[in-house]
Amino acid sequence: MKRKFSVLLAIVAVLAMIGCGGAVMHDVQLGTNDAPATVTFDEMWNASTKVGVQQGYQIFNSDKDGGVLILTKGRNVLTQNEPPQLTVIISEVDGTCTIDAQYVQPGQIADLFGTGKKAVKKFINAVMALVSNN
Repeated sequence: MKRKFSVLLAIVAVLAMIGCGGAVMHDVQLGTNDAPATVTFDEMWNASTKVGVQQGYQIFNSDKDGGVLILTKGRNVLTQNEPPQLTVIISEVDGTCTIDAQYVQPGQIADLFGTGKKAVKKFINAVMALVSNN
């Protein structure tokens, strides 16, 4: 009986760490060669905000001068009702525009199903498609 209780306690502890730990960051960076040479900072910024809204995100914080856009989406009861955040960083150096995105799911220490990685790729691909078509 004591052994069964120990095994059960260990399982509960592991599940608690997976669901209640720190934050997981899923980072996908696209280099300068992924942005068309003619894309400006303003075009990339406008495309990022448009895609974010189209994908169901809400703008949590917007600092255009700093090139930082923080988007949130929904809530998850299993992660203490804290919404995931997609942080987008846009920069332009020597006429070359770059975009970087990072997905953070508060309350999780592992991206078991690849949700964060998929969200970043979906967002970046949609932004790149939009700026390429303009």
